[in-house]
Formats: sequence, structure tokens, C-alpha cells
Amino acid sequence: MNNLLIEKSTFPSSKKNKLFYETLFHVANGYMGVRGSIEELPIHPGTYINGVYESVDVEHAEPLYGLTYKKDTIVNIANIQGLEIFIDNEKIDFEKCKVLNFKQTLDMKNGLVYRETSYLSPNNIEINIKTERMASYKRANIFLFSYSISTNSTKKIKVKSYVDNKVSNYVKKNDPRANHKQLAPIEAQFSDETTLHSKIKNSNIKIKIEANFFSKLEKKISYNLNSICCTYENNERIDFHKIVEISDSLRKIKKTENLDINENTLKKEQTEYLNNFWKLSRIEIGGDEKLEKALNYNLYQLQQSKSQDSFAHLGAKGLSGEGYEGHYFWDTEMYCQPFFTLTNPKESKQLLMYRYKTMKQAKDNAIRLGHKMGILFPWRTISGNECSAYFPAGTAQYHINSAIAYAIIFYYHCTNDKEFMINYGLELLLEICRLFFDLGNFNNGKFEIHEVTGPDEYTCLVSNNYYTNVSVKYDFENLISISKELNYYIDENEINNFKQAYKKIYLPKSEKLKICLQDDSFINKPIWDLEKTSDNDFPLLLNHHPLELYRYQVCKQPDVVLANYLYPQYQNNDYIENSYLYYKKITTHDSSLSSTIFSIAATRLKLGEEALSFFGNSAYLDLDNLKKNTEEGIHTANMGGCYLAIVFGFAGLEMKNDLLSLNPTIPNKWEYFSFSIIYRKTKIKFKIFKNKIEIHSENEITILLNSKKYTILGDFNETI
Repeated sequence: MNNLLIEKSTFPSSKKNKLFYETLFHVANGYMGVRGSIEELPIHPGTYINGVYESVDVEHAEPLYGLTYKKDTIVNIANIQGLEIFIDNEKIDFEKCKVLNFKQTLDMKNGLVYRETSYLSPNNIEINIKTERMASYKRANIFLFSYSISTNSTKKIKVKSYVDNKVSNYVKKNDPRANHKQLAPIEAQFSDETTLHSKIKNSNIKIKIEANFFSKLEKKISYNLNSICCTYENNERIDFHKIVEISDSLRKIKKTENLDINENTLKKEQTEYLNNFWKLSRIEIGGDEKLEKALNYNLYQLQQSKSQDSFAHLGAKGLSGEGYEGHYFWDTEMYCQPFFTLTNPKESKQLLMYRYKTMKQAKDNAIRLGHKMGILFPWRTISGNECSAYFPAGTAQYHINSAIAYAIIFYYHCTNDKEFMINYGLELLLEICRLFFDLGNFNNGKFEIHEVTGPDEYTCLVSNNYYTNVSVKYDFENLISISKELNYYIDENEINNFKQAYKKIYLPKSEKLKICLQDDSFINKPIWDLEKTSDNDFPLLLNHHPLELYRYQVCKQPDVVLANYLYPQYQNNDYIENSYLYYKKITTHDSSLSSTIFSIAATRLKLGEEALSFFGNSAYLDLDNLKKNTEEGIHTANMGGCYLAIVFGFAGLEMKNDLLSLNPTIPNKWEYFSFSIIYRKTKIKFKIFKNKIEIHSENEITILLNSKKYTILGDFNETI
């Protein structure tokens, strides 16, 4: 089995399935993304540029001070994959054709999506179409389409490939995770036969799209308004490719690349790039090839989604669709960024630099909310401005600051990049801690935080959310220690304030139940009866008023379980285990972020088969469309969560006192699993079996394995 191939051989006959395939087979490179439409039968052929957005008005029935009145939304810039076929000048209506054969394939080794489809027209003409598409990683502005078309007819055949600027966004009403309003924000004109100049109406971002066409049938090609027309007779096959270059004014429109570049050169570069990617990123699961394939699909999608520069970030749907309007959330830092930190630290640093570049907007956001110091990063954004209109489940999630702080601290511990910390990282940490000190207050000897929302969006605007408070404790502690280690100057009075807050921060818990309390009032509410809730009632957010949800003990995702995975040093093992068991009973997993966290927690509690069950739900979430909404885009945070479940769950990887620590667990079904990381410039590969572990380290490194210290250089084997 080639576990770097994803194939579908069943033709997607329904609209919903076509949309699902468009997401599943999208092609992206971090700068641009193109949905995987069947070119002759598209449903929503979206094309996106990371960081390019429209500014849209937000209407409120009661326009209170400080609410969000403008938001960013990702823009579908053009349909660059238009395809029409004519026989004797009559356009073929493929909706009326019979599908004879179909196969669509994602080749993750070579970075290509290719498709083969055969149709039988109402006039009994067989039409065979082969397409290939690629977004170049090395030349981020370049997109490649290749077409091969033939028929069994001697009639005159004409093929037209074109760019269409008359596009709009994807709308799905009555779902807060999707666009509700139709937008067509592009103003565009063709300046010549092969170039389209566009401007987004309100954000004023400019886009240039150029296309060039190449074919062996050069004498039979004509251009007309950015389209190619190929005509042939006598059963000739049409083979041609189209190279599209896209650029934007955010990054300053660059001089056009040489669009005469050889198609084979682009493919060779792509394969070389991905060879390097898979050397460090590929995960192997001995004994479960299907799961291995799903995992590597997820990691490949993370690479497709992550921006190649600091002008943009990594969206909740990557560049595959318009769910969540293309916004960046805390998901990136908390769920996706550890993958990049451990496999490609340079790319992780770029993600952090995006946050650094948007510090001014974060400062303005803090002031808008009444803070006298510090920065508050927006809950959802593209430009750096807050785009969350519903503040109880949006802006009130102050823990996004802690997610960014966690990513900075994790990056530093893994890379020892002192230059980054001195020039950027500690400045970010200091401003984040200033905000949290301003947010909290001392009450009866405790440092408390009020009116915030934790990761569980089914409980909003609470006092002393456990997750938020414990993450703030971690931020204070690390700012104090790292600034001292690197001799980074912070006023002594301010350091003393942070120390007092760190020591006194309140972490609510129940002595009776021996659990961590999600917040001050959570335990006093009635428990939602999930067993008696109809399957059709999920996700609850689409079927119940928020206030109804807020009045119950019911979780969209596990606040406390996540906190105890990330910050276990602040709680004893009994409370960690009891909290897991308690919150498992009242968690709906309506959030795609939920299952991987339970998987990690279950692994650490030595509940191996339970951990695998949670993990499987996450691994196949998009490949099998388990949430029934992949048509809106992939779930990047869940994909990152799958990596966390392997590395921090089953492998038990932790950083303890500047040492790597492993405490592995392997499910019964697996023969072994393996993965690689970069830790402080050292490449390390782990291969974990049921009774032994193999490690290869390029440089000498000390590792704690099941709490025993080993110094490793080259190959290492140990019984476990």
C-alpha cells in the first residue's frame, strides 16, 4: 500500500459529496489554495490567497460600545480552473452525461492531484478527461494545471480553459461556523488576453493573475479573454498545460516570473521539496496502514495550510474552503504549531513573527476592552484586528494570549533560540503578562480572574476558569525565569507583581470530588443528560440557545482535561485522573479539538485502548467526513491534534529540566510506531515497539526514558 496516496474511485454524484471532494482534494502551498473541483462539473471552485481578505460591516441590533463593527473574511479571488468542451460547436452538458469511470488521487509524495474521468454523452460520444494540478512550494506564486482530453469521435472538438473573475463566497445559513451573507467583493478587469487585475472593494488589496498556455498543438490554439481554445479532429488527443501566477499587494506585487518555465522542472522541484518534508514529518504505524495513511494526510494538510511568510498565518480551515471565514484562532499555536516547532523550527518561527507583526492591533484591542497595559490578541482574525462579533464565546476567550505564550515558550525550549527570545519572544511574553496582571485582581489573598471564557464555549463569561488561570500561572513563571536566564531587563517592581500573582493565582478545585473545577460556578449547575439526547440534536450549538447551554454542566470540549495535559506540574495525579473521568461523562465532542485531548489524557493514565478509540475518531475526521461539514474546509487544529496524540500521548514526550523525556505506550493493535523530531538542532528518530525502543540521534543528546537517563549518539536500542 502506498501510504502517501489518497484515492477516491466513487464518483461524487450529489452536490454535498462534490463539495466534500473539492475540500478533500484541494491543492495549496501556504500562499495560495485552490479547491479540488471537478473542472467540468464544479460546485464551488474557490481560489484563495493566505492573508487576503475583505473588510465587512458587522451589524448589531444593539450597537454597544467596543463591539466589533468590522470583520475580515477570506476572499474567493477567481475561478482559475474553468473548463468547457464543445463538440461541433455545441457545449457538452456534463450533468446529462453518464459517468463510465472515475478516479481522483492526491499524491502526497509528489505534491500533485490528478483525476481520470470518462463520460458517455447523450449522443454516445465517449469523452476521456485527465487532469493534473499542483501548487508549487518552491515558487509560491505558481500554480500548474495539465489537461489531456480525447474522444472516440471524428467530429470537431473544441476545449476551452479559462479564468473567471465573476465569483462569490460560499454561504451556509444558520451555521455560525460559515458565511451567512453573499459577497462578491472583487472588482476586476482583463488588461490583456492573459492577465487579470483585481481589487478587493473595501480592503483595497490588489491581486494580479496571469496565465500562460502550452500545447503540442500550437497551431490549433487561440486566446480570447484569458482563455485557451484548442481544436482538433480525427481522434487527436489534446495535451496542454496552463501555468497561473498569482501575486498580491500585501507582499508587494512582484515582477512576473518566467511563465515559460518547464512543467517537468516544476514537478521535479515539488518532489525534492516533499522528500525533505517527509524525512522529518512522516509517521509510521506498523500494523495499521489505514491509520498511518490518515495521519500522514493530516500532516500534509498542515504543510499545505501554513503561510510561507509573516504576512499571514494558518487558518482553522487552511486554504481549503471558507469555513470560519478563513480566520486564524488559538488553534494554530496550541494544536498545530508544535508540529512545526518539532519538525521545521524555521517555519514555526514565521508563525510567531506574524503575531509579533500584529502587536499594535493587539494593543488597540486591549485598550478597547478597558485595559491599562498589555496586549490582547484577537480571538479570530486575518488582518490582526478582532473579528469576533459574539464576544461571550469570542473576545472573552482571553486564553488565546496564553496559547501564543505557550507556543513561544515551547519554541524556545525546543530550539534554544536566544536571539529570537531577546529580540521578539520576551517582548511578546512581557506584554501578555502585563495584560493578565491588569485583567486579574487580588481578593482575600488570591489572584483571581473574572468574566472570561475558557476553551469550552458551552460555558461563557465565568470567574476563575481553571484553564485560563493555570495557563496564566505558567506564563508568569516562564517570563520570570527566561528573562532572568537571558538577562532581559524588566522593572523590578513589575517582576515582583508577576511573582505575587504567580504564587497567589487561584486554581479552583473540589476537595470532596477531588477534581479541578472548570470555574467557580460550574459544579453548582445541573448536569445535561447526554445519554437521553438525540443524535440529531448534535452539535448542541445548532439546536439550543446559548443561555440554555450556559446553565448546565455540559462541555463542547474539555477545558480541565486540556489544562492538565498542558500544565500537569500544577496538579497532583489523583486530581488529574478524577478530572478526566468526571469531564468525560459531560463532554459532547461537538468541537473537533476535543477527541485528541482525551486521547492524550487517556494514554497518560494508561488507558491505552480508550486512548486509541478517541484517537481514531480524530484521525479520520476529514478523510471520512465524520463531522459532516468538511465541505466547508478541513479541520487543521484536529490535524495538529493528531500529531500531538502520537508524540505527546503514545510516545509520552515531555521537556523536563531541558531534557527530552519519553514514557511510551503502544496500543495492542500496533506493531510499532515511529516519528522524527528536531530538538535543539539535533535530528532524532524514534521507533517504538511493544518491548523495545530504537533511537537514532545525529548528535549526542541526553534523554530520559521511563525516568532513566541515557546519553545517545547514533543508534540506540533499549528494552522497555
